[in-house]
Amino acid sequence: MPRQNRFPSSTGIYHIMLRGNNKNDIFLCENDMVKFLEILKTKRENKEYSIFAYCLMTNHVHLVLKEDNDTLPGIMKKINVSYAMYFNKKYDKIGHVFQDRYKSINVENEGYLIRLIRYVHNNPVEAGIVKKSWHYNWSSMKSYINKDFSLINGEEILSLFSNNINYAIKQLKTFTIDLEDRGDFLNLLDSQARTKEGRNLVEKYLNEQQKRFCDIQTDKEIRNNLIELLKNKYGLSIRRIAEILNVNRNKVQRVK
Repeated sequence: MPRQNRFPSSTGIYHIMLRGNNKNDIFLCENDMVKFLEILKTKRENKEYSIFAYCLMTNHVHLVLKEDNDTLPGIMKKINVSYAMYFNKKYDKIGHVFQDRYKSINVENEGYLIRLIRYVHNNPVEAGIVKKSWHYNWSSMKSYINKDFSLINGEEILSLFSNNINYAIKQLKTFTIDLEDRGDFLNLLDSQARTKEGRNLVEKYLNEQQKRFCDIQTDKEIRNNLIELLKNKYGLSIRRIAEILNVNRNKVQRVK
């Protein structure tokens, strides 16, 4: 049966899962994990991608990464080949180290991204290896706590919690421990994502209609069409739509 093509993520961010071939272990000692992280760091320094989170387990790896100067297939091929060459030479083996095809899931918004990072960091907790995610030496959670951003783009993720890095780390720890979703924070991220998408929709619609932003004020049909789209497609509040379109809230409220 032919493989289905992967659909690219609109954000360029992916959750990658690598597993050992035939469910075999891919890390036989801590030095193997060190080597894998060295490979990740080398490729990252070449600006091929950015890493937001990782977790190395005995027989599988979780990565949350974003494409930069290379595409996902190219990135994963380089990582896989580099580690397989090291592993096979060290242990005098031949053949595949990883399963033939890595698994990837698109990450399309910040709310899902932050939940995903929590899930990745909690893998050793769920496996009963440690009680707190930052006690595990082979995930990026420890890097977040220690402000070690030599491998991960941790500051970008922490900025979602707060511009004060120490407070952001504290919030990340709380969020990671509390497996019940913190509604206010996640709703804020979701609202921000929908607002951004709404602004993009307005720009695209105006371009298609060969209109300018100022025409929203004078062209009632254009304005009402945009209000309907923002209400129905993104569920934005009257206040948020008024801000995006720069119109009076009463005009937004009158459109059903």
